[in-house]
Amino acid sequence: MALHIQILAVSEMAVPPSAVYCNVGAHGEMLGTIQDLTEIPWSDGTVSTGVKHCGCAFYIEDDGHKVLVDTGVGDFDRIHRIRSARGDRYYLKALTPITQQLEALGVRPEQVDLVVNTHLHWDHIGGNLLFPNAELILPAKDLPYFLAAPAWAPHFFPGLSDCVTGMRRVRPVDGEGQITPHLRFLTLGGHTPGSLAVLAEAGSHTIALPGDIVPKYENWENHWPGPGGNVWNLGELAAAYDTLRSRADIVVPAHDWKVFTKYPDGRVL
Repeated sequence: MALHIQILAVSEMAVPPSAVYCNVGAHGEMLGTIQDLTEIPWSDGTVSTGVKHCGCAFYIEDDGHKVLVDTGVGDFDRIHRIRSARGDRYYLKALTPITQQLEALGVRPEQVDLVVNTHLHWDHIGGNLLFPNAELILPAKDLPYFLAAPAWAPHFFPGLSDCVTGMRRVRPVDGEGQITPHLRFLTLGGHTPGSLAVLAEAGSHTIALPGDIVPKYENWENHWPGPGGNVWNLGELAAAYDTLRSRADIVVPAHDWKVFTKYPDGRVL
């Protein structure tokens, strides 16, 4: 079996401390467990305490298949324009482009066979079009909200439909199924209607890449779903944590700089 998983940090973002956990309010006792608080210069010119986190994609090689799980922000200028027009207060910093990180691994964009979007929020789909030959696997239940983004669903951005419609092949999925010989998708919902995890079977271990179902180690270690203020269905999200604990023995969050403490070179496997 030849299975390799590499973490690619492609952006840095930030949230207020209360957004790390859901349903804690401004003074919840869980806030005391959050590490790495710092002063954040927000887009509106204000500065206040927050938590910086990375936006990760994952490159996987599985028996000759070249797979990306999520593709990051993509066109940062476009996202800045959209967020500014919405009046969002945010922090967003571009890191090394995903294509440049892949080139360092000896992989050209046109060689990527599959892109799997764990969900269709802007910071997970923005780089899809960089991979012209890839089949796109995405959660079917997210599509209606992605293609006609309602104002009350804040991270389905209008104006990004080409990130899906411009792909060469698109496969909406639901439930559970095979991706490559050692990769499966598992629909869990909670964070978005169709949020899915990618499960990698590595000998006696199962590694889960759950997207924003588990954004940070704080959420996973305290069994506390997050992020607060961005939960589609809290009951589904809580159940997703139970399912992941029963199906996987390693979970890699999508938005936590601590992944590079656990995996200093970004290599999970």
